[in-house]
Amino acid sequence: MAEPAQKGDVTPRSAAHTSREILPTAVLSEQHRQLKKLAADLTTMTQQVQVADTEAFGRLRLAISRALQEHFEAEDRVLGHAMWSKSGMPATLLADWDRRRQQFRMAYSQHLRDWTLADATRDWAGYGKAVALRIGEAETLAQFEETQIYPLARDG
Repeated sequence: MAEPAQKGDVTPRSAAHTSREILPTAVLSEQHRQLKKLAADLTTMTQQVQVADTEAFGRLRLAISRALQEHFEAEDRVLGHAMWSKSGMPATLLADWDRRRQQFRMAYSQHLRDWTLADATRDWAGYGKAVALRIGEAETLAQFEETQIYPLARDG
């Protein structure tokens, strides 16, 4: 019988669970896949001539924002302190990762301020272009993490 996860926990627990069963970076990678699915759903929605269902659009935006926040919090828990405190970790790479994350978070926050639900529905085509730009940035960050950062956490 599975134990309930603690709030903020990123790894599932069961009676037979050990830390080797699910690597924290595997959980982070799964979050990337889920975010990519949400982004694909938003892309499909924005490719329509106009927003068909404003409520569904609002729910999807909220789901994406929550998933991003949860993912960044999980990365901080799983990788943050451990990565920065390990000896031999390439400091310039970690600093680059931190800079990329901060830039993405600031750009995404500005995107939400610039594109309220009302603004997005009023200029649907413009919103679709802005979404494509943000998704491209998110995919670039995720690729960097998957190829440069997560392997260090697994190997360290």
